[in-house]
Amino acid sequence: VDRLRTRLAVADGLARLDTLSLLARGANVQAAGTFGLDARHSGELRFVAAIDSLGVLRPWIGTSDTSVVSAPAAERRARMAAAIRDSVRRADAVRIERLALGLPEGVALALDTVPPLRRDSLAGSLRVSGRLIGNVKQTGIAARVMGRDLVARGSSARALQASVATADFRRADAPLRFTLDADTVHVAGRAFEKVESAGIGNWKERRISAVVHVRQDSLVSYTAQGSYAQ
Repeated sequence: VDRLRTRLAVADGLARLDTLSLLARGANVQAAGTFGLDARHSGELRFVAAIDSLGVLRPWIGTSDTSVVSAPAAERRARMAAAIRDSVRRADAVRIERLALGLPEGVALALDTVPPLRRDSLAGSLRVSGRLIGNVKQTGIAARVMGRDLVARGSSARALQASVATADFRRADAPLRFTLDADTVHVAGRAFEKVESAGIGNWKERRISAVVHVRQDSLVSYTAQGSYAQ
């Protein structure tokens, strides 16, 4: 822990947290509010956690696998097509200049290549914000996750938003609702413009029900809905 500052008071069945500021290995956590210490008192504790780089999470989500994942074939084809169109435009633009100055014919193809991605690469920023509601007997949570330029274990996403909420995470039968929205996703050598999902589940039945919508490009998209139980 690089820095920790807190002001906490306990009275009348409530813990009152005026200030919590924690800085550790590139992660910044802030929290303030109240929390019930018995079943008769309830409070609300708000928190925000910011991570400038996923590299600080390497002990938990990192890997020693240094192999690479090739860029999605669809993206390589798209960049090749764009390079060809650009070379045609440039050839047309310099045709008159070439004839006037006696320059050699031909315009080099400027290809914007997509480098492979190492599986041990970690990058991007994360921000988690939310509320803990209730007390030590019943604790609800509503949290939101936002990420930018994420890279982990050979996959990447330009932007990610997710949310999770439950009335009591201590109860195994309490419904847990979630949403996911990811933009420009690369997974297992495949590219997707957008991935969206929303669903509900609980720990007791080990069941999850969700709908998933995947947009691969302007022409292809997929939608699936169903349940999974373990």
